[in-house]
Amino acid sequence: LNESFPVNTQLRFDVGKALHRMVQDKLGNAGVLFGVWECGRHPGTLTTGFKPQEACPACQEQGWYPKWQYREVQVVDEELWIVGETDGIVVVNQRKYIFEFKTINNDGYSTLVEPLNHHKHQAMWYLDVLDRNRRKQEEQFMGLQAKGENVDVQLQVTRMPFSGVIFLYMNKDNQNLREFHMDGG
Repeated sequence: LNESFPVNTQLRFDVGKALHRMVQDKLGNAGVLFGVWECGRHPGTLTTGFKPQEACPACQEQGWYPKWQYREVQVVDEELWIVGETDGIVVVNQRKYIFEFKTINNDGYSTLVEPLNHHKHQAMWYLDVLDRNRRKQEEQFMGLQAKGENVDVQLQVTRMPFSGVIFLYMNKDNQNLREFHMDGG
């Protein structure tokens, strides 16, 4: 446990992280969560794209089933010296979105009719920074393509403009869900 937080606070953080992983795993299994995936058995074994159906090469040698974990997308604004992480990039119906998953208690959930303002501001910042950095990521994939790697899907998704943000709120008290969409721009 992290000693800088009381045990109850640390447990709340741990539950939040576990819920994030659960939702990311569901989206990955649905084939809509795009980004970097890391083998849960072989840290450092990474692949970029949609969640692979096959195990990493080391797991395949052992005959093990795939165990990929999503790595949240780092958002870096070098001009403003700000670093954050978004919960994911989702591609649905040929449209690309920032994905934000939030947990909230029953009191907050009962009055929730739209994303909370500070969540909207955070997501719009993510949207702006990731869109501005899109060319840098595209150049990385073009370099891999020049080396003969098949990165057609990665290039296609990277070149897509963001359509907006999908927020998914979970009520911590009963696991009810509410989804909101916010257009980019």
